[in-house]
Amino acid sequence: MSIRCIARLSILIFFFCSNLFADTFRIPASYDHCFLSPYYKDDSPPHEAALAIGECFYLAAENILLDDYENEQDEASPGTTNIVSALQYADSWFRLAIQKGSTVAITFLHHTELYLLEAQQKHPLQNLRPLSISKDAHATTH
Repeated sequence: MSIRCIARLSILIFFFCSNLFADTFRIPASYDHCFLSPYYKDDSPPHEAALAIGECFYLAAENILLDDYENEQDEASPGTTNIVSALQYADSWFRLAIQKGSTVAITFLHHTELYLLEAQQKHPLQNLRPLSISKDAHATTH
């Protein structure tokens, strides 16, 4: 092998092993589209918008769960982490919607809390903590 070939091979190995390569070809999470809501970065969105964003994350979690079930993934699959992440986002947005006066968000929040509690019991090392409805509950996504 010539020095030129060794140099090219070294550069390719470096590129494919680097974070630059990983960041360039990042696979988006199934809920990334929820971040595109016009109200996502709003400090005080109306309760309808907060509820809609929470529902987006909630439905994304359901879709990931269905995909995992159809593909017979086990509980340690990467989908489980994405489900929990999506539900944690949903939890925050449902809490904000409740603070803003939405009563519909209460039901969604209860379902979300139940799944997060179940996930905490199955995987205690993930340090998940279920949150309960309270007057001082607030969205943590801002």
